[in-house]
Amino acid sequence: MKRLLLSLIVSLILTGTANALHVSQYVLMKDSEATLKTVQSFIYGVANGLEASNTALELGGKEKLYCLDQNLEGPDFMNLLDTTIGLYPFGRIKDLPVESLLLQMLQQTFPCKKWG
Repeated sequence: MKRLLLSLIVSLILTGTANALHVSQYVLMKDSEATLKTVQSFIYGVANGLEASNTALELGGKEKLYCLDQNLEGPDFMNLLDTTIGLYPFGRIKDLPVESLLLQMLQQTFPCKKWG
């Protein structure tokens, strides 16, 4: 878990986060009836983007970001994100972008098998 948190912090430092949805914002938005649909659409869009990236990498003969062993729908990605957020003290992850957190958790939960 420390390794995951460290890689998230590094990705936060190395990527621009001006338009990122931070964990603290995500938690507030998903718990509000007025903004729930907006945050759902955002997370579903991130998930679709990650899936498209995986497909492009695979078609290009490159290693995929993660390898699903089951079909995940939009709510599954939010459930995975919620579970991940619950694993850490909120104060340590509140400023992390949910996009990075979701990708890291997908990579940890659904790693690609290395053949060698």
